[in-house]
Amino acid sequence: MAGRSSEFSDGWELVQAPQPTSANHEMPRYCQSSTWLPMTVLSVSPCTVICEEREKPLQDLLDKLGFEMLSVPFRDVFDYGGSLHCAA
Repeated sequence: MAGRSSEFSDGWELVQAPQPTSANHEMPRYCQSSTWLPMTVLSVSPCTVICEEREKPLQDLLDKLGFEMLSVPFRDVFDYGGSLHCAA
């Protein structure tokens, strides 16, 4: 189902996220969160999204969908149980 999307009413579109770039054993040592944690982005405007810098496939997808992407190094913060949206 990768790459497929579904249309919602009111102009919304459901898009499947790419696989995270890290496996469970590659997450920070004390991180108890899922490898899907980096899919948590921070929207700072209707068109601008902040994403963890190592998640290039997610950045590419969002860029293709018309978002301005800002990337920041945030992986070391995962030990504390959250990502960009959680820390804001």
